[in-house]
Amino acid sequence: MLDGPTIREVCLQAAAFLERSGATEPARHAEWLVCHALAWDRSRLFLDWGRPFPQPLREGLRAMVERRAQGEPVQY
Repeated sequence: MLDGPTIREVCLQAAAFLERSGATEPARHAEWLVCHALAWDRSRLFLDWGRPFPQPLREGLRAMVERRAQGEPVQY
């Protein structure tokens, strides 16, 4: 049984979405948003890159990525 997309896949999807929206630094900002959603630092992100992204956090991450795509600064 599949557990859903990996953390890496979620980062790549978020970065692609941000890039299509014209956001600056889409890959970096996607990583920051994923780290924030997981309450992890960047090193842990890469250590656990292949783990499934937790289902309960997906909606919150989606909302953050959409806000960034609409031009809201990533720090907000």
